Amino acid sequence: FGDSLAQGLTPPLGQLARDNGVAFAATSKVGSTIREWAGATALNADLRKKLAERPTVVLCSLGTNDEYLTPDSARAELPALDALIELVKASGAELGWIGPPKLPKLGNGIATVIQTKVAQNRYFHSEAFDIPRAGDALHPTVKGYAGWAGQLWLWVSG
Repeated sequence: FGDSLAQGLTPPLGQLARDNGVAFAATSKVGSTIREWAGATALNADLRKKLAERPTVVLCSLGTNDEYLTPDSARAELPALDALIELVKASGAELGWIGPPKLPKLGNGIATVIQTKVAQNRYFHSEAFDIPRAGDALHPTVKGYAGWAGQLWLWVSG
């Protein structure tokens, strides 16, 4: 679940899941933030519905949009971050957090905070990979998403 990066990862991850006989479901919203997924919103309701299906692993791609909030707004996201992590953990699923790829400009540092709140071996360091980007310098190309999804698949299944 997550933002536009999750939306772009959904087709190649879904294909990898099908190829490997693994059940897969996704939900995403372009431009969404941690607080939107943690609050009393339709996004949270959709996430809760998917968690009720008892997945074993839940991947979250959030934090990129949060990186560009004002410092005060970013601080206000922190209780929502804790609530979101607890929501997934309470479902019994293992949480894997997909960190944002290298960002075209520096943000407010919330991705670093996320790393301190998620188990070290459950945070995927996307910034370590050279992911081909589209014209906006943020979102990957189709090939970029496919390669990124391949690395994620190896990480999750490894």
